[in-house]
Amino acid sequence: MSTYKIELWDKSLTPIADITKLATDRKFTIGRNAAETLEFTLNLTAFERHCANVLGADPNIILEPLRTNAGLRRNGAYMFGTEIYDCSIDDGQIKVSAHGYLNLTKDRYVYTTISTPTDLSQIARTFIDLTNTPGGVGDPGLSLAPNPYLTGVMRTGEYLDHNIKEGVVALANTAGGSFDFYFTYGKQFVIVQHVGERRPDVAFYYGGPHENCTFSGPRSGENVGNEIIANGGTVGGLPLRSVKADYNSRLEYFTRTKLEQFPLVKTQAELDAYAEDSLAANKDLLKLPQIKTTGKVIGSKFIQVGDRVPLYIENHPYLAGYAGLYRVEKLEVTLDANDFESEIIVTLDNAGVFQNEVPGQILTPSTTRVSRLDRLPVNDLVHRIKDQERIIREMRQS
Repeated sequence: MSTYKIELWDKSLTPIADITKLATDRKFTIGRNAAETLEFTLNLTAFERHCANVLGADPNIILEPLRTNAGLRRNGAYMFGTEIYDCSIDDGQIKVSAHGYLNLTKDRYVYTTISTPTDLSQIARTFIDLTNTPGGVGDPGLSLAPNPYLTGVMRTGEYLDHNIKEGVVALANTAGGSFDFYFTYGKQFVIVQHVGERRPDVAFYYGGPHENCTFSGPRSGENVGNEIIANGGTVGGLPLRSVKADYNSRLEYFTRTKLEQFPLVKTQAELDAYAEDSLAANKDLLKLPQIKTTGKVIGSKFIQVGDRVPLYIENHPYLAGYAGLYRVEKLEVTLDANDFESEIIVTLDNAGVFQNEVPGQILTPSTTRVSRLDRLPVNDLVHRIKDQERIIREMRQS
């Protein structure tokens, strides 16, 4: 049986309160190369009494958006830390929402030039380091872990008023040079080749006598693109352009062209890599399974983002194409009053997962590790708007 604790910290990450017994409706999410989220509810009167009788402190000092941090622990070990950004009150209940430390960079921009060829992971570290304002004014306290994974892919570039969060995520998803990153509960930025591990102790079954989860997943051709026209920046007065297409997909689904804009890309090789990556992510029908299970199925060793787990489909021939080995892209966990993981929603992706990790190869290995999670239709409009806003901003700066 797992045990969870929620701690409140001040901005320097000094513990100021353990509110585990006060918190209800607890939920958290963890995504690969994404900011974690933490949500819980506090009874207003009970919280005020706790601050007065146990902590001897003003409740406004203990819990305040953008000043209070919250850490989540499972079985004594910290899972992640967060910054609380909302403590709205609704009919005597405080609804608390917090997000992970990656989001400390979502409203920060860099204005720098990388003139010497530099590894992609080192550029990401430069972005994070530049969040620390000279003189310490407004410094969010992010630090860099030693010995980062190096991709071997070098790049130069002008990053003028470049959003740090978007920039780091984009670098992590670079074709041919991808990496994974996360922040520790102490705000340390860590870069590794891959998060997670092969989990032979965990398997999901849908259908048949071994069923231990529910299943849902898109089966959509709405966003298929099997010819990619990628436009890059201008070099020597001439615009860069790359066209990549997949013969088999065009034969199967007709030609479906997507126009992509990469105004910051200044080399043909880099633009070709982006085009190839986009083609790999869009040329096939979108089939990203999402399963729902509980802590009983996972067992004592909790599942982590990046873990590779098999999904078996039994007695459902229409869903046979979903069977295979997947990487965990996102976890959405709901806790009951007894700390049991009463609902775990797991979003899976097989991009870049080598199927020979499972006896009896089920699916053909993908050639890219870039997640296709943002191809889900529910997110498509949001991502398109963000992309257009970014392109317009970059074009105005050029």
